[in-house]
Amino acid sequence: MHSFLEFYVTLLQFVNYKIFVDAGFVYPPKMDLSKDAEGAGLSAYSLTVADSENLTEILEEKKVKPSKVRLL
Repeated sequence: MHSFLEFYVTLLQFVNYKIFVDAGFVYPPKMDLSKDAEGAGLSAYSLTVADSENLTEILEEKKVKPSKVRLL
């Protein structure tokens, strides 16, 4: 059971990494410790966009037109 849990955790970390990178964000997201201490939960995390150079490379790799990407 322990080896399954290790595999599952590793798999989920990879999936999260892949989703973040494909969306153009930095993984892992930064956590604001002061918000976390106040009990903010998931809103204590802040998403940061990857460098514009990295984002351009990702878009070229995926053959996505930059006009189709919406940054929040």
